[in-house]
Amino acid sequence: MHRVVVGLLLLGTIVLGPPNEARAADVSIFSDGFESGNLAAWTTSSGLIVQQGLVFTGSWAGRATTSAAAGYASATLLPRTDVTLSAHVEVISAGSRLTLLRVRTGTGAGIVSLKVDKVGRLLVRNQVGAMEVVSTTILDFDAWHDVTLHVVVAGGSSTVDVSLDGSPVMALSKTMSLGTNPIARVQIGATKAVTGDVAFDDVYATANVPPRIDPIVTAAGDICSVKPASCQGTANLVVALDPDLALTLGDNQYNSGTLAQYSASYDTTWGAFKTRTRPAPGNHEWKTANAQGYRDYFGSTVQTNGGLWYSFDIGGWHVVSLDSDCTFVGGCSIGSPEYAWLQQDLANDQHACTLAYWHHPLFSSGAEHGGTTAVSPFWDLLIADSAEVVLNGHTHDYERFSPQTTAGATSSLGIREFVVGTGGVAGTFGAIQPNSEVRISGMKGVLELTLAGDGYSWRFVAVSGTVLDQGTDSCH
Repeated sequence: MHRVVVGLLLLGTIVLGPPNEARAADVSIFSDGFESGNLAAWTTSSGLIVQQGLVFTGSWAGRATTSAAAGYASATLLPRTDVTLSAHVEVISAGSRLTLLRVRTGTGAGIVSLKVDKVGRLLVRNQVGAMEVVSTTILDFDAWHDVTLHVVVAGGSSTVDVSLDGSPVMALSKTMSLGTNPIARVQIGATKAVTGDVAFDDVYATANVPPRIDPIVTAAGDICSVKPASCQGTANLVVALDPDLALTLGDNQYNSGTLAQYSASYDTTWGAFKTRTRPAPGNHEWKTANAQGYRDYFGSTVQTNGGLWYSFDIGGWHVVSLDSDCTFVGGCSIGSPEYAWLQQDLANDQHACTLAYWHHPLFSSGAEHGGTTAVSPFWDLLIADSAEVVLNGHTHDYERFSPQTTAGATSSLGIREFVVGTGGVAGTFGAIQPNSEVRISGMKGVLELTLAGDGYSWRFVAVSGTVLDQGTDSCH
């Protein structure tokens, strides 16, 4: 029987309370102040560099100095119909019309662009309808300005709003037909040949999203290598998905999970949502004695009486984070500290739905590692508790299994396992295991889970924003 867990912290259980029934309407989907000193946050670029000679804030900014050439940076995001894109810009010279801000579809087709002409007039080009509106508002050269382009895609009722230094540019704020293809790319600068010199800083994009009732969590493991570019794409994706919590499935920071490595790579990417992150460690974290880099970076979030396991409640779900590095934590079997903790934690809980996550999967068709039988005792306890979902990493691919028992027998009362080792690396499959339903290799992405009171839905989303697997199931 389960018992109610009350209080802020009891037996390692962090109680988060009920999900937000009406989240903030505008959520961040992209940002880059160029302080990384590179263009890792962007999907593609050409002719635009990161430099320190002309900046608005911090030490770095982008700059496109072109002579009959392209100078831009573009980021691919999840499709949205209501997007606001803003940046600080300084136009030094304009030998031709220069694109400041642009939004595009997922295939790259232009929707709307905000431009400045040779004398500094702001104008909007509707690329769907091949028409433009020119204002009398002048953007002074050789000075920093805050420009904002807000676009709502809604067929013939689409709207465009432009502001300069916080004031609306009324001539460019209009209702127009922009089709129905959503915005899936944001861009600064021009992709066509132009002549000019313009600097960009503090680029920021938000999306207006509907209210949320059921909480959403994202999950991925095997995330950042030494260079932030390895995991910037999945970090951008998590920001765009805007989960209530982001779960990490171990091997968050290669190669040894030191605090210095975390600070240099993970923190500059996935650190953007650190306060919403609930991590689990992997074997690479344990390459540093006592997994000290992991402990120091995540702090009290991951500590339970010295062990790296804990639990929390979100919505109608009980969620458990475990450490599957059994040789370092006193074992994972009966009699071990972690096993005893998990047994008590599950006994103290009365939620109808349970999810657990750790690094090493029991079942895997991955060529790198395959399954790890040492975690079978975790499964035994979770099966006895009628748990629904287990999330793992370790093998660098995405794989979904049908509900099954610890012994691998198909069962409607079994656990559905997702392997999501796709946070920053990509691997291949070997021998296909029984009950494996979906396998995706060579693709970075994250799993998104919507946790309803009586069930859950899932989507595996690639960094391009493409949904590669999805489905729903009920709680036991």
